[in-house]
Amino acid sequence: MKTESCSVFYLDIKINVTVPKSQKMKKIITISFFIASLFIDCYSQPGLMKDYVITNNNDTIFGLIKSGGKKENFLKCVFIKDNESEKVIYNPNDIKAYRFADSKYYVSRKIKSSDTVKIFLEIMFDGIVDLYYYYDDQGDHYFISKQDSDLAELKNEIRKVYIVTELPGIARVYSENTPTLYEKESKEYIGLLKTFLIDSPTSMKKAESILLSHNPLIKIAEDYHNEVCTDENCIIYAKKKVKIEFSFGPIIGVSFSEISFYKNSPILLFDELPSSTGMTYGAFINLQDPFVSEKLSIQLELGINQAEYSSDISTLKLSTLKVPVLVKYTIPFKRVQPSATLGLMINKIVRFDSYSVNYSKFEFRSGTAQYGFTGGIETELKFNSRSGLFLQLRYEYCVGQHFVGEWDDRVGNFGINLNNINLVTGIKF
Repeated sequence: MKTESCSVFYLDIKINVTVPKSQKMKKIITISFFIASLFIDCYSQPGLMKDYVITNNNDTIFGLIKSGGKKENFLKCVFIKDNESEKVIYNPNDIKAYRFADSKYYVSRKIKSSDTVKIFLEIMFDGIVDLYYYYDDQGDHYFISKQDSDLAELKNEIRKVYIVTELPGIARVYSENTPTLYEKESKEYIGLLKTFLIDSPTSMKKAESILLSHNPLIKIAEDYHNEVCTDENCIIYAKKKVKIEFSFGPIIGVSFSEISFYKNSPILLFDELPSSTGMTYGAFINLQDPFVSEKLSIQLELGINQAEYSSDISTLKLSTLKVPVLVKYTIPFKRVQPSATLGLMINKIVRFDSYSVNYSKFEFRSGTAQYGFTGGIETELKFNSRSGLFLQLRYEYCVGQHFVGEWDDRVGNFGINLNNINLVTGIKF
């Protein structure tokens, strides 16, 4: 029987925000941030750990590999064999290779046989020709080899070219003293690719217009391999082509909010309204480019928030259309994935129904949009590689200072502050 073990840890979160005056809202904030401080980090037992390392003795050890940043995976492999084991950090000299389950595959090797230092390289394609990828502070590096030859880098350097004006009857002269500067791509990789693909005229022709990036390189290596190789099964490994990933789904939950007004107008006849518990619901879409980062994504949401604020003499029913644009940072654990969000938002007031014992109904004349920021945390329980159930806690602050309204035939300007704490759940597809 397979079991799972979970560990719970607490984070001391300190955020400087304007704390609402009401005691009820203070309690809500306290409870909410207590919930926010709980992250569940669940790891499956070894039977479910499918990442692995290959030792220098050709032994395969299964476990869990921590995914670092885009550059970190080329520097080290952080490996955990099981829940009872300490993490082990492998350098390129310590192991032959490591691989994330059904995902990226890194090997340890030298660029040239005469080199004394090994590095981790990501395998893009392993067949008649081999393609490798490496990333450092200078950017992307692509390498090619054939029949265990030394690696040759596919380069496309930007070169500066100075050109003087071409005069009639005088040949064009190149000089560093000319004021006209041009930048030109070297495209050295095209000639090198054609050399490696020389036994396939079709592939050589394709190489003349190829871009130096993941998908085109993998495609031309596959086409060349399928043309030259006589054995259908001689492709050892081919990385999946990089695609923009997107997910979407519905969200629903509760909001704890407080409203306050800029009392600089005679039309503002509300007394101080207490905080409100309302409903929020909507949908989201999330976009991620795995080649850029496996942790960062952009998320756009569209939602409705409904709240009712009531005092002894006044009642306000408020509905807003929320459009937050978020940057999302996710820690890509296997089963439970915590994340944090931060972004800007537009809050469109679509309903503002006010009632008072002493005054008639208030009407908006213009300026129903608010602007602000939002940030929060989220924990997702993965069903599979694409879908999951998540719980999100987020704080929102919006302000609108240029509203125009009419109350009892009197017109005036005013502003609204909204402090919202949303606790929502949703499903990601």
